[in-house]
Amino acid sequence: KLERYPYFPDDTTRGTGNISRMIVDQNDLIWFGTSEGIFILNHNTSPPTYTRLEDVVEKSSYNGSTPQIITYMYPGNDNKLWVGTRDGLYRIGLEQRVSGYPIVRFSHDENNPSSLNHNQILSAYESPSGDLWVGTRSGVNYHHKSMQKFDHVTANPSDPGSLIHSNVMKMFKDSDENLWVASYGGLNLKVKDSHSFQHYTHDPAAKSTTLCYNYVMIINEDYRGNLWFGTNGGGVSRL
Repeated sequence: KLERYPYFPDDTTRGTGNISRMIVDQNDLIWFGTSEGIFILNHNTSPPTYTRLEDVVEKSSYNGSTPQIITYMYPGNDNKLWVGTRDGLYRIGLEQRVSGYPIVRFSHDENNPSSLNHNQILSAYESPSGDLWVGTRSGVNYHHKSMQKFDHVTANPSDPGSLIHSNVMKMFKDSDENLWVASYGGLNLKVKDSHSFQHYTHDPAAKSTTLCYNYVMIINEDYRGNLWFGTNGGGVSRL
């Protein structure tokens, strides 16, 4: 049967009913990303309890900034959570210490060329080795675990191996370890062992064999290994 865990406007600890993202951690706690931040539900208590993230973060790592207006949530390696917002990227350790959840913020700094190139985060992917790819309104940011800095890949008309468009909507790693980047202008497939991309776009002269529309919003893979690309206005393509 369906059970309800409603939002009560007179109880601010329950947060907002506008939920955009959700994950379940290894402790069976449910993390909700909302337009008012992150709320954590323990549904195994009676009654179920909600907690605001800012009430349980590690104070030594807390600088007064916790994720707000959640745009993306991605469970990373080593039991951590990557959270994208309109104001930067956050890394949260999901193993709660006595002192709380450790939290680190990454943001754009116009005086630091190795920082994120934009604060609005739309997608992320962490490789098994711990390298991080972050999609923003201004392209892809690559964070090498051992170097602690971001390299940037953007659209460059003079470079055929660059992104088609810098507005990155989604990133997806398929079963063959290929990294796909969906953007406004079509699909970008990362060439392995490089920062170059191969492009897939819509061609009106070859409608049946090319991408059905250049505005790709979502990517998924079925059990046969077929890739499915959902677009905004053109339907679905399969590869």
